[in-house]
Amino acid sequence: MNVRKQPILFLVSSALLLIVFWVTLLPVQLGGWVTYVIVDGISMEPGFSRGDLVLVRSASTYGVGDAVVYRDANMDSFVFHRIVGLELDRFVLQGDNNDWLDSYRPVRDEIIGKLWVSVPRLGEAIEWLRMPLHLSLTVGLLGGFLMLDLFTKKTQNKKERVALPAA
Repeated sequence: MNVRKQPILFLVSSALLLIVFWVTLLPVQLGGWVTYVIVDGISMEPGFSRGDLVLVRSASTYGVGDAVVYRDANMDSFVFHRIVGLELDRFVLQGDNNDWLDSYRPVRDEIIGKLWVSVPRLGEAIEWLRMPLHLSLTVGLLGGFLMLDLFTKKTQNKKERVALPAA
């Protein structure tokens, strides 16, 4: 392959990868289709545990068996439970680990989305990074790591200059 085509191929493939990432994983708040939720209880165990990251997407229909996120107006919070029935235009939900049904019955418009992907324990890492001290330490270490390459190149250049014979 021509040496000049390699950087262009790399740029094009990187741009396509970025576009695919943007379209599939962009949060709803930025115009995408995905809502990110961190599980914060034990009601969906054993399938989903505290600290799991759950990605949900809006669907045209929801049915019995779907794990969904909905806004509970009584608790003023978001809930991740499974649809177990229908009552007229309202959904009956229950946590997989609960013996009781949810008291709140959301309508279609109150459902944020249906389970698309879940990543065990990734929510814990995100929560850890959300703490200002942890985020600043992580950014500082990443910056130091990136700058380490600069210092390494400078010392290599100095060694090369010293090794050259004087004319």
